[in-house]
Amino acid sequence: MPSSKIISAPWLTAGILLALSASCAEAAMEAAPGDNPDNFERSKRAAPDGGLDAGEADAGEEDAGVQPGAWAWFQLSPDDSTSMASAQLLKAGMGYSGGYSYQALSLHAHEVINYYDPPAALREPAALAASWTTEGELFVGVDADRRAATVPDFEALELLVHLYAPEVAVEDRRPWNLHLCVDVSGSMMGEKIQFTREALQLLADAMRPGDKISLTAFESVAHEVFATKDFAANEEEIRAALAGIDACGSTNMIEGLALAYQHAQESYDPQAVNRVILFSDGNANVGDTAVARFAALTRINNQEGIYLSGVGVGYDYAIERMDALTDAGKGAHVFLPNGDEVGAIFGRMVRKLVEVAADEISVEVMLPAGFTLERFSGEEYSTEPIARVPNVVLAAGDDMTLLASFVALDATNFDGEVILTVRYRPLGSGAEQLFQRRLRIADLLGAPGPLLERTRLIERYARWATGEDPAADPIALRDAIAELEPQDPGLAELACMIDVLRAGSSSGDGAAACTPDFPISYDGPWGEGEDFECSYGEGFGVCSALPAAALHALWALPLLAGLVWRGRRRRR
Repeated sequence: MPSSKIISAPWLTAGILLALSASCAEAAMEAAPGDNPDNFERSKRAAPDGGLDAGEADAGEEDAGVQPGAWAWFQLSPDDSTSMASAQLLKAGMGYSGGYSYQALSLHAHEVINYYDPPAALREPAALAASWTTEGELFVGVDADRRAATVPDFEALELLVHLYAPEVAVEDRRPWNLHLCVDVSGSMMGEKIQFTREALQLLADAMRPGDKISLTAFESVAHEVFATKDFAANEEEIRAALAGIDACGSTNMIEGLALAYQHAQESYDPQAVNRVILFSDGNANVGDTAVARFAALTRINNQEGIYLSGVGVGYDYAIERMDALTDAGKGAHVFLPNGDEVGAIFGRMVRKLVEVAADEISVEVMLPAGFTLERFSGEEYSTEPIARVPNVVLAAGDDMTLLASFVALDATNFDGEVILTVRYRPLGSGAEQLFQRRLRIADLLGAPGPLLERTRLIERYARWATGEDPAADPIALRDAIAELEPQDPGLAELACMIDVLRAGSSSGDGAAACTPDFPISYDGPWGEGEDFECSYGEGFGVCSALPAAALHALWALPLLAGLVWRGRRRRR
């Protein structure tokens, strides 16, 4: 299987057994990678520790010198670092609650790991088996553990790779070139449009001189509320427009995004962060709804020059569509179920949501050929260099943590080496960089550090809460999380969330008691749970002339018509 999403444990276990048995005869004929220390040489400057330093990659450079039969190659893709919607959905009560919902089964463990960032202390050298800071100021850390595999009578190498990009100060960050695309269809009425307004005002709070912004709204058709404007010179007008959005009509998402990307392409600035931010419940029901149409919109000169942030609004938003859209648009996927998450994402996390430190990130691991991938915490992986999975994006001030487990064919495999390669493109330079280290597996082993232990527990929580591992013991998991040292707010929230989900909470009310108290810096001027009329004036069709009550009646008409039609058929 050259490339695959994560598959269920029974099928993966069966595949491992087949792979291990098929490898036995080959392994006897192959040299162990540790037997030939010169079989992996590159034209990079040697670092003092004998590894390879980071530097600009040569175009077309290949991994010359690697004996193909001696190594197993893996590309591990954890998804963009700010994709966090699954953790937010679990907090909103969409995970285990005496059973598993459809929404829970659509969630992803890697987004839970993304959400619960580790404390900075866990990046200290003592907390990891090895760590470095690259020339592009990208922190790279690794840790490992040797444990029993899920396959009986085999052992596994559990490998953690952690990347971190430092936060950029407000005064030092690049200009933002933001293009807002807001769903104002009838399904966005009430709390959804309220949360969107709050988020937009918080986003405006984060703007500074030099930033630019445009606003596209869409319902059955798309509307240019305003084209690209300098924020500082037009702040009052911009804030008024953001506060004035209302909901009505059907949902023609493709037309809205096409117009937003048109603004992004027309005002594209290579020295700025160029991003489209989509606010929607994802329930597109008018126009072309094919996700493939969106992928081409994101490219400038055949490069990923425009990023997409997808913001799912409301408990019933279309998770899979938003996930597919952000995958196509090389961007993040977050969720706004309530005011607390609005404040968290668009308050204290807003720079992380917008600012990109590096893109085109690829994490590659080479191990002795006797190792087979057993489990991976991320989104996608590949085992063949000719079938690579998409590269990903790391936000400034954010981290990216991967946890992979590899079954060893033989105990002697642990005597070999691991080659870690991280390719990335810092947005400050735009030139691809390469970081590479070759390490003895034995040097990485020992007592697992706190970051590996923490990530392992978060993954176990995510797999239980989403239904991937329904046989897990939640009580033992909760106790293990509560006992792990050092404690931090994220771990405390997870321990609390296990009790909330086990109690059968079907909403976010119980989870709210678990959330750390982070201040929200903006209080919107609108009321609680209020319905809003459309107020765009001429050009916005029938919606602009109808009060909210009439709009609710319009949305009920198709249901009433269907009931009448069914009744007439029965009488016949």
